[in-house]
Amino acid sequence: MQIRTATAVGLSVLLTALVSFTSEGQDKPIKIGHIDLKRVYEESGKKEEYDERIKEIRREKDLALIEMKEKISGMEKTMLELSDTKRREKEQEIKQLKLDFDEYRKDATRDLNRKMMEFEREFAVELKEIVTDMGDEEGYTYIMSDVVLLYSDPKNDLTEKVIAVFKKRSDDAAGKSSSKGE
Repeated sequence: MQIRTATAVGLSVLLTALVSFTSEGQDKPIKIGHIDLKRVYEESGKKEEYDERIKEIRREKDLALIEMKEKISGMEKTMLELSDTKRREKEQEIKQLKLDFDEYRKDATRDLNRKMMEFEREFAVELKEIVTDMGDEEGYTYIMSDVVLLYSDPKNDLTEKVIAVFKKRSDDAAGKSSSKGE
Protein backbone atom coordinates (compact mmCIF):
# COMPACT_ATOMS: atom_id res chain seq x y z
CA MET A 1 0.00 0.00 0.00
CA GLN A 2 2.84 2.35 0.83
CA ILE A 3 4.43 1.82 -2.57
CA ARG A 4 1.15 2.57 -4.33
CA THR A 5 0.73 5.76 -2.34
CA ALA A 6 4.28 6.84 -3.11
CA THR A 7 3.73 6.06 -6.78
CA ALA A 8 0.47 8.02 -6.82
CA VAL A 9 2.10 11.01 -5.14
CA GLY A 10 5.03 10.82 -7.56
CA LEU A 11 2.71 10.68 -10.55
CA SER A 12 0.67 13.59 -9.20
CA VAL A 13 3.82 15.70 -8.80
CA LEU A 14 4.95 14.70 -12.29
CA LEU A 15 1.56 15.62 -13.77
CA THR A 16 1.59 18.99 -12.00
CA ALA A 17 5.07 19.66 -13.36
CA LEU A 18 4.00 18.62 -16.86
CA VAL A 19 0.92 20.83 -16.77
CA SER A 20 2.98 23.80 -15.57
CA PHE A 21 5.70 23.20 -18.12
CA THR A 22 3.44 22.63 -21.12
CA SER A 23 1.11 25.51 -20.38
CA GLU A 24 3.95 28.00 -20.67
CA GLY A 25 4.65 28.93 -24.27
CA GLN A 26 1.64 27.11 -25.68
CA ASP A 27 -1.20 28.89 -27.37
CA LYS A 28 -3.77 26.16 -27.05
CA PRO A 29 -5.20 25.38 -23.62
CA ILE A 30 -4.45 22.11 -21.90
CA LYS A 31 -7.37 19.72 -22.02
CA ILE A 32 -7.36 16.84 -19.55
CA GLY A 33 -9.88 14.02 -19.38
CA HIS A 34 -10.14 10.94 -17.23
CA ILE A 35 -11.72 7.51 -17.26
CA ASP A 36 -12.81 5.04 -14.58
CA LEU A 37 -10.98 1.85 -15.58
CA LYS A 38 -13.12 -0.46 -13.47
CA ARG A 39 -16.36 0.87 -14.94
CA VAL A 40 -14.99 0.64 -18.48
CA TYR A 41 -13.96 -2.97 -17.91
CA GLU A 42 -17.23 -3.98 -16.29
CA GLU A 43 -19.72 -2.00 -18.37
CA SER A 44 -18.09 -2.35 -21.78
CA GLY A 45 -18.93 -6.04 -21.94
CA LYS A 46 -15.27 -7.06 -21.75
CA LYS A 47 -15.60 -8.49 -18.25
CA GLU A 48 -18.47 -10.76 -19.31
CA GLU A 49 -16.66 -11.75 -22.51
CA TYR A 50 -13.46 -12.67 -20.69
CA ASP A 51 -15.33 -14.37 -17.84
CA GLU A 52 -17.19 -16.51 -20.37
CA ARG A 53 -13.99 -17.43 -22.19
CA ILE A 54 -12.28 -18.34 -18.90
CA LYS A 55 -15.34 -20.34 -17.83
CA GLU A 56 -15.16 -22.36 -21.06
CA ILE A 57 -11.45 -23.07 -20.60
CA ARG A 58 -12.06 -24.02 -16.97
CA ARG A 59 -14.92 -26.31 -18.01
CA GLU A 60 -12.62 -28.13 -20.48
CA LYS A 61 -9.89 -28.51 -17.85
CA ASP A 62 -12.40 -29.73 -15.26
CA LEU A 63 -13.78 -32.36 -17.65
CA ALA A 64 -10.28 -33.68 -18.29
CA LEU A 65 -9.64 -33.81 -14.53
CA ILE A 66 -12.90 -35.67 -13.94
CA GLU A 67 -12.00 -38.21 -16.61
CA MET A 68 -8.57 -38.73 -15.05
CA LYS A 69 -10.12 -39.12 -11.59
CA GLU A 70 -12.67 -41.64 -12.86
CA LYS A 71 -9.93 -43.65 -14.56
CA ILE A 72 -7.93 -43.77 -11.31
CA SER A 73 -11.02 -44.75 -9.33
CA GLY A 74 -11.90 -47.50 -11.82
CA MET A 75 -8.39 -48.90 -11.68
CA GLU A 76 -8.44 -48.90 -7.87
CA LYS A 77 -11.69 -50.90 -7.89
CA THR A 78 -10.29 -53.58 -10.23
CA MET A 79 -7.14 -54.03 -8.12
CA LEU A 80 -8.94 -56.27 -5.62
CA GLU A 81 -9.49 -58.89 -8.29
CA LEU A 82 -5.82 -59.07 -9.37
CA SER A 83 -2.99 -61.31 -8.28
CA ASP A 84 -0.25 -59.85 -6.06
CA THR A 85 2.14 -59.27 -8.96
CA LYS A 86 -0.50 -57.62 -11.15
CA ARG A 87 -1.75 -55.62 -8.17
CA ARG A 88 1.75 -54.14 -7.56
CA GLU A 89 2.00 -53.24 -11.25
CA LYS A 90 -1.42 -51.62 -11.11
CA GLU A 91 -0.45 -49.72 -7.93
CA GLN A 92 2.57 -48.27 -9.76
CA GLU A 93 0.37 -47.34 -12.70
CA ILE A 94 -2.16 -45.69 -10.38
CA LYS A 95 0.61 -43.86 -8.55
CA GLN A 96 1.85 -42.46 -11.88
CA LEU A 97 -1.69 -41.48 -12.90
CA LYS A 98 -2.13 -39.61 -9.59
CA LEU A 99 1.14 -37.75 -10.23
CA ASP A 100 -0.07 -36.94 -13.75
CA PHE A 101 -3.39 -35.77 -12.30
CA ASP A 102 -1.65 -33.41 -9.85
CA GLU A 103 0.65 -32.09 -12.58
CA TYR A 104 -2.28 -31.52 -14.96
CA ARG A 105 -4.18 -29.64 -12.24
CA LYS A 106 -1.18 -27.36 -11.63
CA ASP A 107 -0.73 -26.84 -15.38
CA ALA A 108 -4.43 -26.05 -15.74
CA THR A 109 -4.19 -23.39 -13.02
CA ARG A 110 -1.11 -21.86 -14.64
CA ASP A 111 -2.83 -21.93 -18.02
CA LEU A 112 -5.90 -20.14 -16.63
CA ASN A 113 -3.73 -17.50 -15.00
CA ARG A 114 -1.80 -17.04 -18.25
CA LYS A 115 -5.07 -16.66 -20.18
CA MET A 116 -6.36 -14.06 -17.71
CA MET A 117 -3.15 -12.07 -18.14
CA GLU A 118 -3.55 -12.33 -21.94
CA PHE A 119 -7.07 -10.96 -21.65
CA GLU A 120 -5.85 -8.10 -19.46
CA ARG A 121 -3.21 -7.22 -22.06
CA GLU A 122 -5.79 -7.48 -24.84
CA PHE A 123 -8.09 -5.12 -22.94
CA ALA A 124 -5.23 -2.68 -22.24
CA VAL A 125 -4.21 -2.58 -25.91
CA GLU A 126 -7.76 -1.94 -27.07
CA LEU A 127 -8.31 0.66 -24.33
CA LYS A 128 -5.09 2.47 -25.29
CA GLU A 129 -6.18 2.53 -28.94
CA ILE A 130 -9.64 3.89 -28.10
CA VAL A 131 -8.32 6.52 -25.70
CA THR A 132 -5.59 7.61 -28.12
CA ASP A 133 -8.11 8.00 -30.96
CA MET A 134 -10.47 9.91 -28.67
CA GLY A 135 -7.67 12.15 -27.45
CA ASP A 136 -6.58 12.96 -30.99
CA GLU A 137 -10.12 13.53 -32.30
CA GLU A 138 -11.29 15.66 -29.37
CA GLY A 139 -8.07 17.58 -28.76
CA TYR A 140 -7.10 16.24 -25.35
CA THR A 141 -3.62 16.93 -24.07
CA TYR A 142 -3.88 14.16 -21.45
CA ILE A 143 -6.36 11.42 -20.63
CA MET A 144 -5.74 9.78 -17.27
CA SER A 145 -7.12 6.81 -15.44
CA ASP A 146 -8.77 7.10 -12.06
CA VAL A 147 -6.00 5.02 -10.49
CA VAL A 148 -3.87 8.07 -9.59
CA LEU A 149 -6.51 10.73 -9.96
CA LEU A 150 -7.54 12.34 -6.70
CA TYR A 151 -9.99 14.83 -8.15
CA SER A 152 -11.39 15.80 -11.50
CA ASP A 153 -14.35 17.80 -12.64
CA PRO A 154 -17.06 15.29 -13.66
CA LYS A 155 -17.47 17.09 -17.00
CA ASN A 156 -14.00 15.77 -17.92
CA ASP A 157 -15.05 12.14 -17.30
CA LEU A 158 -14.80 10.25 -20.58
CA THR A 159 -15.81 6.89 -19.12
CA GLU A 160 -19.23 6.76 -20.82
CA LYS A 161 -17.72 7.63 -24.21
CA VAL A 162 -15.06 4.94 -23.89
CA ILE A 163 -17.67 2.35 -22.84
CA ALA A 164 -19.79 3.32 -25.85
CA VAL A 165 -16.84 2.81 -28.22
CA PHE A 166 -16.09 -0.61 -26.71
CA LYS A 167 -19.74 -1.63 -27.10
CA LYS A 168 -19.87 -0.36 -30.69
CA ARG A 169 -16.74 -2.31 -31.56
CA SER A 170 -18.22 -5.40 -29.95
CA ASP A 171 -21.49 -4.96 -31.84
CA ASP A 172 -19.61 -4.39 -35.09
CA ALA A 173 -17.54 -7.53 -34.53
CA ALA A 174 -20.66 -9.54 -33.71
CA GLY A 175 -22.32 -8.23 -36.88
CA LYS A 176 -19.34 -9.22 -39.00
CA SER A 177 -19.15 -12.72 -37.53
CA SER A 178 -22.89 -13.33 -37.98
CA SER A 179 -22.83 -12.10 -41.58
CA LYS A 180 -19.95 -14.49 -42.34
CA GLY A 181 -22.11 -17.39 -41.18
CA GLU A 182 -24.93 -16.54 -43.60
